[in-house]
Amino acid sequence: MNQFLESADPLIRQLLPEAARKVPAPKVFRAAESAAIAGALERFLRQQERFISLVSHAREIDYNKTKLRSPVTPLMRYSLADAFVITVVHGQRHLAQARRVRELPGFPPNQ
Repeated sequence: MNQFLESADPLIRQLLPEAARKVPAPKVFRAAESAAIAGALERFLRQQERFISLVSHAREIDYNKTKLRSPVTPLMRYSLADAFVITVVHGQRHLAQARRVRELPGFPPNQ
């Protein structure tokens, strides 16, 4: 594990794609029940573009001094810097999940 990950917040380590412990998403973050995946990649890419735009617009803010409350529990607070890292790591986790699904036997080939 690299030096950043060794010193990373436990929440961030838990979200890493290679995290051994699988934890179900809190209810507030669970997607609606749906088998429809059409457009998922396009939605993901739009969200990534929006995130990059938000980071760019926040460049005048002190990322380490600005604190946010967790959407899961208002008792948990973390810095904007941690929120940015959490968002990136969480996206990496989703990409790893998608990669594993694509590797399953019987996964539909590209059409």
